[in-house]
Amino acid sequence: MTIKQIIVSCNSTAEAAKIGQALLKLRFVACIDVLPKTSSMYYWPPKKKKLSKGKGVILTAMTLPRHVAKAKLLIVKKHSDKVPFIGTIDIHDVSHNYYHWLTGELRDHA
Repeated sequence: MTIKQIIVSCNSTAEAAKIGQALLKLRFVACIDVLPKTSSMYYWPPKKKKLSKGKGVILTAMTLPRHVAKAKLLIVKKHSDKVPFIGTIDIHDVSHNYYHWLTGELRDHA
């Protein structure tokens, strides 16, 4: 049994909560976690030599593969960044009880 974990880099706890709650409300995901980042570094604006530093948070959400595309569209719509990081990880060998719970919490249709 395989599920997907969606990972989103957010600028604040409030932003992650807003996005996560919207995903939950539409039943595109079964649960979310908001994790603090200790730091992040990147060049901004792109192709420039200015190194920017930030903190932000990581939003993770558990779902099935068939819900990922709609979840990503919603994340992009609600995210404050022009180029947000959104990625997925396949989670294999999920326990039967967790998988049963997760599938029961999601929309029946994609």
